[in-house]
Amino acid sequence: MPSFGGGSADTVHVGPFQARYAGRDAKADAVPFDVKLPIQYGADLGKLEFELAGKATVSAASGRPTSIDLSGPFTARGGPKGGESEMSFAGSTKFSAQLGYH
Repeated sequence: MPSFGGGSADTVHVGPFQARYAGRDAKADAVPFDVKLPIQYGADLGKLEFELAGKATVSAASGRPTSIDLSGPFTARGGPKGGESEMSFAGSTKFSAQLGYH
């Protein structure tokens, strides 16, 4: 596992990435996929978890990705384990990208 910030107890788990063909209009170049990507990061101070899902499109002409839109819930837990100062947060996150090639 990769280490972040030099902490030997850091762990990162990404995946499994899931992609499912979502059908397409034969006249359009964009090929849509439904995608899911869970991500977990853990360290001595706590743990972050993301459950991302959304859409990705690939160009039918070039086979290259052209966009990705992911969103979903996240949770964060941290602080001294079992102590009164242990904290947790929950919310939502969004990641969007439009990709271009030269």
